Amino acid sequence: LVHACTVASASLPTRTAEVAVIGAGVIGLAAANALAQAGNDVVCFDPQPGSGQSAGLTRVFRHTHDRQELVALAQEARRIWGEWGEQAATPLVGDEGVLFAGPGAEEAAGLLASAGVEHRLVGEEEQRELLPALAPPTADALFEVTGGAIRVRPTIELLASGLGMRLVREEVLALRPEGDGVALFTPVGLWRCDRVLVCAGARTQELARPHGVVIPVTLALHVRATYAVRPELDGRTLACWYDRTRRYGPNVYAGPLGSDRY
Repeated sequence: LVHACTVASASLPTRTAEVAVIGAGVIGLAAANALAQAGNDVVCFDPQPGSGQSAGLTRVFRHTHDRQELVALAQEARRIWGEWGEQAATPLVGDEGVLFAGPGAEEAAGLLASAGVEHRLVGEEEQRELLPALAPPTADALFEVTGGAIRVRPTIELLASGLGMRLVREEVLALRPEGDGVALFTPVGLWRCDRVLVCAGARTQELARPHGVVIPVTLALHVRATYAVRPELDGRTLACWYDRTRRYGPNVYAGPLGSDRY
C-alpha cells in the first residue's frame, strides 16, 4: 500500500505541518485543539468528522471507574466539558445523572467518595424513579449525580469550528517514516510532518501496526438502538444507564437523548 501511494503521490503537491492528528472524532478533535492552543502547527485529518466511533447523538459521561486515577482524570475531563459548554453556549453534558448497576457498586462508591464526586447508593424504588423505562437489574445501584448524556453533534461542531483550516477533510491511507519525520499519504497528495498522533478509532491498529505499535484491542460488534419511551414518560428527565449485571446483555449503556433534543 505504501509503495502504491508513493507512485500515486509523486506528481501531487506536498504540504507540511509540525503535528498531524489522524481522526476527527471527539478525541482527535480535542487533541488537535489542545495542540493548536499550545502553539503547535497542527493539522487534523478526517474525510467526515464525527462519523466513526463518535457517530450518533449521544454517549454517557461518567466518573464511575475501577481505579482512583481514572476517577481523577474523569473529574478533569468534566471540567473541560464545562468549558466547552460555555464556548458552545449550551451544555454539552446534561444533568441527567448516571445509574450504575453491577458488581463493585459499593467499591465504586468508595472511589467517588474519596474524590469528592457527588453520588448515592439507591434501592429498587429509587431506581424505578430515576429510570422507570427499565426494571431494576439489581437490588442496589450507584447513582452518580454529576454524570450525564453527552451531546455529540454540537460537540463535534464546536471542536471542528475551533480548528478552522487546520481540519483537513482527507483520508490518510498510510504512514511512512521519512528522515526525522513521517510522510502521510492521502488521495490528493502527500504531507510531511514531524510527529503524528493517531486517533483513528477502528483504523488506529491498521495505521500503527506497520510501525511496531501493537494495540491489544479486539474489534467486536457494537449495537446501538434508538427507541421512543412510553408516552407517560415523555418530557421527564431520565437517568443515563451503565449496567454490568449482564441481565440485559454484556456492558449495556444508554443515554436519554432523542433526535428532537439535539
